[in-house]
Amino acid sequence: MAQSTRSNNDLTKGMTAKEALKTKFFYLLWAILFINIACGLGLISVVAPMAQDLAGMSPETAAVVVGLMGIFNGVGRLLWAGLSDYIGRPLTVALLFLVNIAMTSCLIFLHQPFFFVVAMAILMTCYGAGFSLIPPYLSDLFGAKELATLHGYILTAWAMAALIGPMLLSLTFEWTQSYLFTLQVFILLYVLALGLTIWLKRSTNH
Repeated sequence: MAQSTRSNNDLTKGMTAKEALKTKFFYLLWAILFINIACGLGLISVVAPMAQDLAGMSPETAAVVVGLMGIFNGVGRLLWAGLSDYIGRPLTVALLFLVNIAMTSCLIFLHQPFFFVVAMAILMTCYGAGFSLIPPYLSDLFGAKELATLHGYILTAWAMAALIGPMLLSLTFEWTQSYLFTLQVFILLYVLALGLTIWLKRSTNH
């Protein structure tokens, strides 16, 4: 009974959604999620043509690769969330964007099919990680009092990213007729997200 009471008390601790929305922490986390999802969705939308263009795969092989990416998306949600329980959310998210930067760079410079599949698979785990890392990160920052409401608010980042990510990829490809420029833009966005992650961590330490 005592343990049950303590658990119930824990669920009532923390900020209300209204209070959380008045902090910069919420909007930093919103921007971090937005960038991760926008770039991830952009990549998902062109896995097959990118595999053919950059790695020289046949349409049939590229179609198989697309199917495999869904598996790694799911694996990423478990893998990164589990890691965050051991090393903490801020460090995990920072590592996530470092991996994104490294793997996107691999897509630019390594055009062999094997390296393409490995890099894209790892990028898909990073994309999936956004959905599993955000709820516990929200809880770390604001408590569990109105966690469900806050999660609903922050998922507006996913809605915006679903619109802007593929659109950004389409526009950059239309300008240059090359996915390489698009990947460079994504690297810049990942660097920005890494900077926001570091800013969020330092801000919450004060």
